[in-house]
Amino acid sequence: MEKETVTIVRPNTAFNYGYIIVALSFIAMFASMGIRGSFGTYVTGWEQTFSVNRVWVSIVSFTSLVIYGISIIIAGKLTDKIGPRKVLTISMVLISICLLGSFFATNIWHIMLLYGLIGSIGFGFASNVTVSVAIVKWFKEKKGFMISIVVVGMAAGPMIFGPLNMYLMEQMGWKSTFSLYGFIFVLLFIPLFALFYRDSPKQDASIEKKETVVHRNLKEKGSTYSILSFPLTWVLIIVYSICGFTDVGLIYTHFVPFGENRAYSSGMISQALLIYGISNIVGTLTVGYFTDKLRRSCWRIRSRPALHLYS
Repeated sequence: MEKETVTIVRPNTAFNYGYIIVALSFIAMFASMGIRGSFGTYVTGWEQTFSVNRVWVSIVSFTSLVIYGISIIIAGKLTDKIGPRKVLTISMVLISICLLGSFFATNIWHIMLLYGLIGSIGFGFASNVTVSVAIVKWFKEKKGFMISIVVVGMAAGPMIFGPLNMYLMEQMGWKSTFSLYGFIFVLLFIPLFALFYRDSPKQDASIEKKETVVHRNLKEKGSTYSILSFPLTWVLIIVYSICGFTDVGLIYTHFVPFGENRAYSSGMISQALLIYGISNIVGTLTVGYFTDKLRRSCWRIRSRPALHLYS
């Protein structure tokens, strides 16, 4: 009687801590971009409190965008050196200083310093550049989709914070609203990222040694600025420049005060922000899904053996 061999495949039931990293990364993007992306809700309050016109508030927005862009580059460099956990924790500390310090602001240049400089560095440190480094290390498959889930926080933050800010500021003013957010950052977000965020899974010493050699070889091949020689780099720079101007610089800054000047109700402005945010979320998730799909398809095409045709 022939023996029949049966292979039993046991599923890996161990919980992947990477999903916690995705959730925490989403929170980081949601909280930081929620404060930054709802800039338009602060405009009228700052104009009335500091007796300035729209030009001065626009200068704060412009300064914030410039510092935000520069800080993303610095965040990428720091992430390679000290890891995403420390960079995100520093981000939460800086945003807390911005929010709590704004309560004592008596002049528009105080907002320039607190929000335009300190807060904007914090926003840049909590950007998708920082969290993407951790996501790539935690996931072998579905990296694009996981990153898209995290980036959804950039759209969900302004979508929620915008209407919430308008309601809270009507009830207790922008300074008390900033203070409330500041205490949440201090009591919740700073400990959350300092204690529970992980830069990467625990790896074998041989793998870490091998990775160190690879990084050393990459550094020997060219400087940091050598990336500017690749055409794809300039494509990304141009695309993100357009996105930054139209999205963060234009819509997030001037949409709410434009609606207020047109005498639109808070409810109508909030609904517009919700529709804008939902469309952004759907687009981001769709792009993440197709990124993984197309990447696997391209990999299968490249891995096929070449066909030699003879006449």
